[in-house]
Amino acid sequence: MTYPSKVALLFPGQGAEKVGMGHDFFREYPLFRQTFEQAEDLLQKKLSTLIFEGPEEELHKTEHAQTALFVTSLAILRVLESITPLSVSLTAGLSFGEYCALVASQKLSFQDALFLVNKRGIAMAHAAEKNPGLMAAILGLQKEDVLPLLNEEAWIANCNCHNQVVISGTRLGIERATVQLFDKGAKKIIPLKVKGAFHCPLMQDAALEFEPFVQKATLFTSPVPFYSTTSGKKEEDEAEIKKLLIDQFTSTSYFEKIIHAIEESPITHCIEIGPEKTLLHCIKRSGGTKELLPLEKVEDLKPIELALS
Repeated sequence: MTYPSKVALLFPGQGAEKVGMGHDFFREYPLFRQTFEQAEDLLQKKLSTLIFEGPEEELHKTEHAQTALFVTSLAILRVLESITPLSVSLTAGLSFGEYCALVASQKLSFQDALFLVNKRGIAMAHAAEKNPGLMAAILGLQKEDVLPLLNEEAWIANCNCHNQVVISGTRLGIERATVQLFDKGAKKIIPLKVKGAFHCPLMQDAALEFEPFVQKATLFTSPVPFYSTTSGKKEEDEAEIKKLLIDQFTSTSYFEKIIHAIEESPITHCIEIGPEKTLLHCIKRSGGTKELLPLEKVEDLKPIELALS
């Protein structure tokens, strides 16, 4: 039996992680703890101490942040699936969050995705050390406004929603662009809590380091739709998904296209699994008409269960 509600499962990207995330689930649900134990056994790494106790600076390091957020988000998803049936019509994730979405869509195993996310974080940390950079969110301007003001050391990294664009580049490139963007009418420019310049050519070394791992991974055919934020559309072909996971390092991420796909579909509810509610805020800012349900804390489970019943 499934409920008539049609659900989009959404997963945040790096930068959403925070110390203490998921700790209430860890206390209350054996299934959540079992997921952590499985991940720690596979990686031979103690994740729970870092996630629940910090230090924050260590958690935000790229080589830790993505793995920590992946395990937390998937453990929460497992708890949700054990409580209420889901009729999933779309899965998507912001940047690294696509690995959570691939597991949620049954196209990638938890074990393989965990291995890839761990390797991805390490590769990106290496590239960021070799080619340092920054990211910043630009509020109040569209891609068309931002693009002409960028230079050879700054690029558009994310088009998240209406009047929210993220740029990525060297420190000098971002500083130069910031001056011009304020002159153009940017309402706010917010530095992101990430340790590198993602979704731009400065990550080319990471793509090269990571590619052999993703090519060895096994992707499965499943009826649950997966949407790529690199292509902005539903993807089913194994070779194309792998290519997009590599392209993701240096290409613009388009969550705004996922919002359009959701609005044009019969989806009734959007559930963002993980901290911060970043993607739900983007949908709301874009005038989305679907019911938005955050799932960050145990107390969020009951409203979701009631909404889908």
